[in-house]
Amino acid sequence: AATLRVAGEHIDATVHCIVIEPTHIHAILSWQHERTWDSIQRSIKTAITRRLNEGFGKRTWLVKDGSHKQVKDYDHFCYLIREYLPSHRGVFWLRNEDRDRFG
Repeated sequence: AATLRVAGEHIDATVHCIVIEPTHIHAILSWQHERTWDSIQRSIKTAITRRLNEGFGKRTWLVKDGSHKQVKDYDHFCYLIREYLPSHRGVFWLRNEDRDRFG
């Protein structure tokens, strides 16, 4: 989770929420600049892969194409933060500002 949060800061994106499951990761990010979502996703995946390689040795960690699902609107965002993501059994992290709003 820490690697994803640092990567978000590096690419000027806000990481709102992260859920880490044994087999996959969910993350909600937002940004205000012109980068496309696939460019953001590549940067995040590169940061995570580098960190895992440093800690555990080089190998393939993430699938080539992750999910391309995007948050549709504010109601969808609220549903994900309040219901869908907390229902997972993995490690759940929510940004403090969002915890104050949705916690």
